[in-house]
Amino acid sequence: MKSPILVTLLGLCLLAAPAARSAAQGAPVAAEPRVLTIVVSETLDRRAEGVTTYAAIEKAFTRVFSRQGWPVKVEVTRFASNNPDYDLELDVFFKSFNFETPDDLTVRAWVTLYDRGAKHDFGMLKYQLNQRPLDKHQDGFEAVLRGEAQLAAAKVGPVLFPAAGH
Repeated sequence: MKSPILVTLLGLCLLAAPAARSAAQGAPVAAEPRVLTIVVSETLDRRAEGVTTYAAIEKAFTRVFSRQGWPVKVEVTRFASNNPDYDLELDVFFKSFNFETPDDLTVRAWVTLYDRGAKHDFGMLKYQLNQRPLDKHQDGFEAVLRGEAQLAAAKVGPVLFPAAGH
């Protein structure tokens, strides 16, 4: 009596195994998003309300790039001689931060994108914040960094996602 039941159970298992295997193989695996590593080089001797220059740059670039809606994870790191080559790397070398006139706060940075070894040199990007006496800028330094990050994002978007119609 045990034999017919065992044979039936064994037969059902053999029939169910290929269906279970194909269901497991057919399930799409969510690909991890690429990581866009923003490598920052800054020699600016500046403190913005007790926050270091690098921290202000990291905050501005992370916010701007994360809000683009791109399928990438954004990481910001400082430039160092032992940095590895990243799969997707945006180098941002800050050259100057100054007042060109008493009311015009300006930042310049050389921006280069490396996408799997392919180099895209965007050159020197300049963002100028025109502060008027009645303008309400809590911190012009952070505003000018956001502007520089937006300029960089506008250059990077069409290169990484040309089909998105940037």
